[in-house]
Amino acid sequence: MRIRAIVLALIGVYGIPAQTGDGHPFQVHVVNSITGAPITGANVVVEAANNETIWGRTDVGGLFAGHSKSTGKQMLVVTRKGYRMMGTGLMGTLMNIDPAGENNTTVQMLPLGVISGRVLDQYGDPVRHAEVHALQKGELPGQGEYFQGFSAGTTDDRGEYRIADVEPGRYYIAAEYRQNNQAQQPEIGGFVLLPDVTDIGSAQQVEVSAGAATRVNDLHLKMQRAVTITGHVKPAPLKETNNLMLRRGGVALGLNMSALQGGSSGADGSFALHVLPGTYILSASDQKTGKVSKEVTIEAQDKDVANIEVTLDSSYEINGRIIIDGPEVLDFSEIRLNFLGGRVKISGDGSFHANAFDGKALYMLQRLPEDWYVKEVTVGGQHLTGGQFELRPGTNEVSFTLSPRGARVEVTRPSTGNMLDLAFAVMLLPEDGPVPDPESMVHAELDQSGKLVAYGVPPGSYRLFALDATNFALIFDPKTVMEKYGKAAPLVTVAEGEHKSIVVPLTKIKPE
Repeated sequence: MRIRAIVLALIGVYGIPAQTGDGHPFQVHVVNSITGAPITGANVVVEAANNETIWGRTDVGGLFAGHSKSTGKQMLVVTRKGYRMMGTGLMGTLMNIDPAGENNTTVQMLPLGVISGRVLDQYGDPVRHAEVHALQKGELPGQGEYFQGFSAGTTDDRGEYRIADVEPGRYYIAAEYRQNNQAQQPEIGGFVLLPDVTDIGSAQQVEVSAGAATRVNDLHLKMQRAVTITGHVKPAPLKETNNLMLRRGGVALGLNMSALQGGSSGADGSFALHVLPGTYILSASDQKTGKVSKEVTIEAQDKDVANIEVTLDSSYEINGRIIIDGPEVLDFSEIRLNFLGGRVKISGDGSFHANAFDGKALYMLQRLPEDWYVKEVTVGGQHLTGGQFELRPGTNEVSFTLSPRGARVEVTRPSTGNMLDLAFAVMLLPEDGPVPDPESMVHAELDQSGKLVAYGVPPGSYRLFALDATNFALIFDPKTVMEKYGKAAPLVTVAEGEHKSIVVPLTKIKPE
C-alpha cells in the first residue's frame, strides 16, 4: 500500500539503531477479541524502515516468534480470513523492538460474519449468477442518502449465495440480475430487496453478529424483459453527442442497475435507451452552450415508452471573480478551481466563467500559496458556509475573497522518548460549524526540516488531532473523528497572521 510505504519512509526520517547480533527476539500473540481464544494460522508480517520484512504464521497457540535485526518502530500487520485487526484502521499497528525488552505484543482480531441465502425467480426456480449485496446507509456530497456495500456474493446453479467477511452490523440485502447481449444492453433482469420489495423504504435490515453465520429468507426476484425509451432532444445537437443522463428513481443504491447511465442522441436529436423496468429520471445537457433540460420522470414498466421530449431551455451559468484582501498580487494561473467538472480558466484580473449542468454545485479551490486561505465565499451576495451551494436557472454570481494572512500552526508531540508517540498527520477541525470534507480540511504537513506545520489556517478555534500509523486512515473520515473524539482533543484558537506552536499528544483511539 502506498500509505504504508509513506509511513515507513517517515519512520526512516527518525532513524533505526544499528543492527546487532542475530537479531532481537519478539513474540506476537494473536487472539479472538470476543472469546480470547488463540487464532491459529494467522499471517504475521513485520516491516521495518530499512526494508527488512519478517513473515510467518501463528502456531496452534496463536503465537508467532521471530527475530528482528532492527530496533525501534516496526509496522505489524496480521491477517486471517474471517477476521480483521481491531482498532487499527487500514494500516496495521506499530510495534516497538526494544533490545533490552521482552517485546511481547498481543493482537486482537475481530471475527467477521457471514450472510447466506437463496435467490429464486417468480416461478420458484433458482437464479444463477445473480449478484447479492449487503448494503448500509451513508451520504454522498451533494446527493444525500446513499446505500453502498463492499460485501457481495454471486449465486450458484442452486441459487445459493454466501457473503463472507461481513463486518458486524445491520444490513439491507439486495439481489440483482442482468442478462446482456453483445452490445451490453440488458435483455432480461430484475432487482429485489429483502423481504421481496423494490423500495428501500419498505426493506428490512439483517443483523450480523461477530463470528456468526446469518441465514436469510429466500429472495424472490421477478425476471422482466428490458424496455426501450425513445424520444428527442430539442433543439437537435446537429451531430451525435453524449448528452443524456439517466438514473433510477428513488434513493441511490450502490448497484450496477441503479448507477448513473449516460446516453447519446443522434444528429436529429433522437435517442433510444434500453433499461430494465422501473422509474427513471432523464435529463439532457449541452456542454457547448451550457444549456440543460428539466428532469423528466419516466415510468418504464412492462412496455416500451416512446415520444419523450427533452428540451434544452435552461442554463446554470456561474460568473465569478477572485478578490484579494490586501495589496498582494497572486498568479491566478497557478491555482486550481473547479465545480465538480473540468478546470475553470481564471483571467488575469481574477474573473472566471463556468457552466453547471444541474441546480447544485460544489467548488474546489486548490494550490493556494503558503499562508493564503479562502476568507469568504458569496453566492448571489449571500455568505456561503461549506463548499456546496444551490444554483438558480440563468446567471449566478460567485465571488471568492482570498487572504495572504492565514495563521501558521506548528505542531509538536510531547517529549516522552518513546518512538510510539510519533505523529504522522495532524488534522485541524473547526470547533463550530460543519465538519469539512477530507479535501478541504486544514491539516499539518511535514516540512523540509521534519516539522509538522499547517499553513494558511483561517482565524478561529480548532480541535487538533494527531494521528500515528495505527489510526492514520481516520484522516479520510473527519466527521467520525470529530463526533467521537472532538471534546477530548486539544483546542487552539488562532488570529489572522498569527504563528503558533502547540504540543499535541497522540489521539487515543479505543479498540472497537
